[in-house]
Amino acid sequence: MSSLLWAVVAFGILIFFHELGHFLVAKAMGVRVLTFALGFGPKLLKANWRGTQYAVCAVPLGGYVKMMGEEPEEELPEEELVHSFSTQRIWRRFLIVVAGPFFNFFLAVLILWVFYTGEVPYITSRVQEVLEGYPAAEAGIQPGDLIVAVDGASIHRWQDVIERVTQSEGRPLRITLERGGVIHEATVVPKPRTVVSRYGDEIQLWQIGITSTGEVGTERFGVGEALVQACVWTWDKSWFTLRTLARLVAGKESLKNIGSPLLIGIEAGKQAQVGAASYFTFIAFISVILAVMNLLPIPILDGGHLLFFALEGLVRRPMDKRVRGAAQYVGMGILACIMAWAIYRDLDRLYYLKTKQGEPSAVESPRSTPSPKESP
Repeated sequence: MSSLLWAVVAFGILIFFHELGHFLVAKAMGVRVLTFALGFGPKLLKANWRGTQYAVCAVPLGGYVKMMGEEPEEELPEEELVHSFSTQRIWRRFLIVVAGPFFNFFLAVLILWVFYTGEVPYITSRVQEVLEGYPAAEAGIQPGDLIVAVDGASIHRWQDVIERVTQSEGRPLRITLERGGVIHEATVVPKPRTVVSRYGDEIQLWQIGITSTGEVGTERFGVGEALVQACVWTWDKSWFTLRTLARLVAGKESLKNIGSPLLIGIEAGKQAQVGAASYFTFIAFISVILAVMNLLPIPILDGGHLLFFALEGLVRRPMDKRVRGAAQYVGMGILACIMAWAIYRDLDRLYYLKTKQGEPSAVESPRSTPSPKESP
């Protein structure tokens, strides 16, 4: 029950910030908001204030902001047209729609900004063991070496080493090492290894064959520097999400690794058991994924609406109602198929978890340290 509660709280935070973006910008643009709802289905709680109904619904897997005149053909009294969404200029409607994903990015930055302010622990990039037969051993890397840069980019966290190696996709990496106060250079070519996640998914990882000493360091950030770090983290996770989507489309990433809100809920509960830092960092990561996914140019998503606005700007008139309706149905069909497949995969994962003990998940968190045995 506690895991279910933490999952509902996570979904509530993500949905609230997304819809809050639409709501606040719509209000700022003078558009009348009729309903601000968290969830779908029957309204469990509702209250009216200043012309808007605020509601909490039974199914906590989404939400919506209903604005006056969302449909161009909706008939309204002439005095209300100024408050209608569809009568607003294109740039105003664009800002209202894009505000949802933007607020999800903002949530991620806000969470990481809080965690990065002050003293933050991390695992250093010092090598404990070099595995025989792996690229690191062949390149001359030795136990005790401190990795200070990869491809000229300075690093000091073990998590940075893991990310650089796993994202290389087999590309040669130029690693700068500090050994006894002397700088050395080594070029390694990561090799692929297929591992099974704790959910039973086969995942291909790129590795060079080193492990960490588990040495813990700390770094302190001021308010301004913490904000920069939070923005960098959000950008990195956004780019990671886009790369993963591109790999899925190109067939380089297995469709079996797709997850539904069911998996997100399960993982939210597990991260809550690890601690507040892991839990909220997980929420930040999912918030980034939600923002990126909503910006995809698929009808029914925010990105689909933005695409319609762009086309409207090009042809100088609203898109034909029948074309827009057909596109919406296509978008709904695409999302329904993806969701059905994702739920099927999650049910398969749950069966796997019941039949085989998995390893604990490790979500990167600025205030929690990964296992020292994580090896790229």
